[in-house]
Amino acid sequence: MTCSPGGGYYDRYLEYYQGPAILVCPDRLLQPRVPVGLHDRRVPIVVATETQIWRTGAAL
Repeated sequence: MTCSPGGGYYDRYLEYYQGPAILVCPDRLLQPRVPVGLHDRRVPIVVATETQIWRTGAAL
């Protein structure tokens, strides 16, 4: 699941970040399937601001 094509900025930041991370995104920008690159990092929780919260299975 992704919020937008972002060029990897947050993935590069999260590579060195050791704390918990969540994705907060408007429902309208969520996509059920996206291409995954080597730099992509899964986050354990996705919060869709209008309706839903998902646990992705990634480690906290």
